[in-house]
Amino acid sequence: MLENLLGGRGIVFPSILEAVSFQGSGDKIKIPPSCFTELSDQGAFDKGTLYFQLSVIHQEGSSEMINADSKQLTTHSSVLEFTEEEGSGGLPHVWSNLFPLDSPKAPLIEVRYVWLPKGTYAKLEPDVFGFSNLPNHKAVLETSLQQHMKVFHKSLQCPCGVVLEKEQMVQHQASISPHRLLITCWFCGDMVQSGTLATDVCYRLSGLTENEGVCGSKTAPRDAPAGGL
Repeated sequence: MLENLLGGRGIVFPSILEAVSFQGSGDKIKIPPSCFTELSDQGAFDKGTLYFQLSVIHQEGSSEMINADSKQLTTHSSVLEFTEEEGSGGLPHVWSNLFPLDSPKAPLIEVRYVWLPKGTYAKLEPDVFGFSNLPNHKAVLETSLQQHMKVFHKSLQCPCGVVLEKEQMVQHQASISPHRLLITCWFCGDMVQSGTLATDVCYRLSGLTENEGVCGSKTAPRDAPAGGL
């Protein structure tokens, strides 16, 4: 617990997830909406870009996994979206950093929030033959970095009309956008789009969304949420 607190500079977030691979050119992962809630409640978004340490969880019977005498496989990543299914973590090409050989049937990883100091240099290793034959390595690297910047700093428009850069858009669509997903509807328990604030004054004063208001008018009432209806 103390190690997590110090490593995250006051933010404690370790989560065990089943790793799933997805096609992506970046190194950012997808994690469930509940992770957003837990991080937001601790004020993690006020500390800047989110970084996570990803570690392989040892499973018996898998020769590719770590054991007590071997070095634990770890890597670091930021977050792309909070849209993955609960209990799962989506990995792009960083998958190969954790699972260099065949992966187990249900690979488990620990996703731990960490604070990382600002880097001062980058050490790169070519992954294909022919890199040394390029006429201008500096120009090639600068062009690649510029393309990366365009991807993550290009303005995107949410269906609700808000225009933001990619990282800000991820936070917007996970927190305040009318098109974001609720973890659960207060009435039916399903995951639904939050929608706008309810038109009914009583529901609105209770902090319920339009979708929850409609759902609430069709189902048997439960105990009222904090504040009452």
